[in-house]
Amino acid sequence: MKNEKTSEIGAQALGKNIRVSAIKMRRILNQIRGCSYGEALVLPEFMPYKTCFVVSQLILSAAANANANFGLNKSDLFISEA
Repeated sequence: MKNEKTSEIGAQALGKNIRVSAIKMRRILNQIRGCSYGEALVLPEFMPYKTCFVVSQLILSAAANANANFGLNKSDLFISEA
C-alpha cells in the first residue's frame, strides 16, 4: 500500500498587532472553528463581545484571499484552524 498524502489548498489571513487578550479571542475562535464560511460569518454577529468585529474582518479577508489567489468559491470554504 502506498502512503498517499492529500494536499489541501489553504488560504489564510493573519491578524497582527491586535490588542486583545488571548482568552477573549479564544472564546470566539473556539465557537467558529470547524464551521462553514457562512456560519462563521453569522456566529460572531450574535455574540456580545467587541472582539467579534475583528474576527469577522479576518474571516472576510481569508475568503477574499482564497477567491483571489486560488479561485475558490466562498460557499466551499470552512474554518480549519483558528
